[in-house]
Amino acid sequence: MESSAAISRPHDPGKTARPRGASRARGFLRDRRAASIVEFALIAPVFLLVLGAAVDFGLAVRTKFKLSSALATASNVALTNASSVGTSNEAPLASTLATLIGSANAANWSSSSVNVNNGSTASTTTGSATVTAGGSTSGATSCYCPTGSGTSFAFGTAATCGSACAGGAVAGKFVKLSASRAYTPMILPSSLIHSPITASSVIQVQ
Repeated sequence: MESSAAISRPHDPGKTARPRGASRARGFLRDRRAASIVEFALIAPVFLLVLGAAVDFGLAVRTKFKLSSALATASNVALTNASSVGTSNEAPLASTLATLIGSANAANWSSSSVNVNNGSTASTTTGSATVTAGGSTSGATSCYCPTGSGTSFAFGTAATCGSACAGGAVAGKFVKLSASRAYTPMILPSSLIHSPITASSVIQVQ
């Protein structure tokens, strides 16, 4: 008759019971999901910084492009009204150009500055529709051989219209235009993106 008693197996001394905590820790370390979380935690801040810097740079370039576009529009108007330089219509032309530059992208979007052939001047500031006029039309009746460019531009001394200037240029009448807008970066240091962002141009109208 068969016995119903369970057959006991000999104990293997090489095998010992493992603590459950140690098994769970090893399982966690082998889990790729945990590794992905750690990798994301390390990479995410760097990615966000790079993304923020790219956005900062892109917005700064976009602002520069808009300022240059405003100057191009004003330059076309100045060329169309070249006959106003040196006349009683010169001061209104300067004010029109300043207003056009400042509001080319949106109402009073940027600051502007206009100098019509070393004569009438006009300027606006960001956020204000007020045009500050100055200068005199007397200087605009002369022709000049200007020097420099951008912020270092200078009309120089009066010269005979059509006469040769240094560098092969011809003495004429010029309009200087400039625009600026403040810009505060979100991520990049302010020293990398100088504020305000500016743009300038000089066109020969006669």
